[in-house]
Amino acid sequence: MQSEEETIILSSPDAVVHLEYEPKTLPSLQQVAAEYGGGSWTRFVCISDTHCKTFEVPDGDVLLHSGDLTKVGRTVEMKKTMEWIYGLPHKVKIVIAGNHDLPLHREWYEENWKRWAWSMKQDFDSVSEWLTGERAKASGVIYLENEKATFRLAPDRREWYEKLNFDSKWSPEYHNWAFNYQPEEAEG
Repeated sequence: MQSEEETIILSSPDAVVHLEYEPKTLPSLQQVAAEYGGGSWTRFVCISDTHCKTFEVPDGDVLLHSGDLTKVGRTVEMKKTMEWIYGLPHKVKIVIAGNHDLPLHREWYEENWKRWAWSMKQDFDSVSEWLTGERAKASGVIYLENEKATFRLAPDRREWYEKLNFDSKWSPEYHNWAFNYQPEEAEG
């Protein structure tokens, strides 16, 4: 197992980036505050492509789940993943859909759901409720759909806004999955 120092890929006076880590090897939020002079640090924990899998996630201030929460967007899959996310300790949980979260691309899904014949058509409102409903809000979930998040972790902490542009679930076309675009549609 690598030490914390071996997992750091970028370090500056106000940022430390770990690309790979074991949650137990990272210092606690309290240790970071003590080592770097106060509670002004914000720990972002970034995950993606979990496809209904749950696992140990390091403690942090903000969790960013950037796509593919599910295998194919079934309500039961979204429920499993979101119940896991609700239970994580992060105060803010930013969630973005991915190409596997099929029903969330509503227009595409209406035209393509039958391709997934082994699956019954999922109800958009039932699936999206797990991301935008009262329970999601109470758990600190912010579901982004082509928008930016603005939040403050505490009154004396900085406001996070324009620097957080984790808002796009779109990806280049891949076998006609959800949220795909053609190369000629790409914006520079």
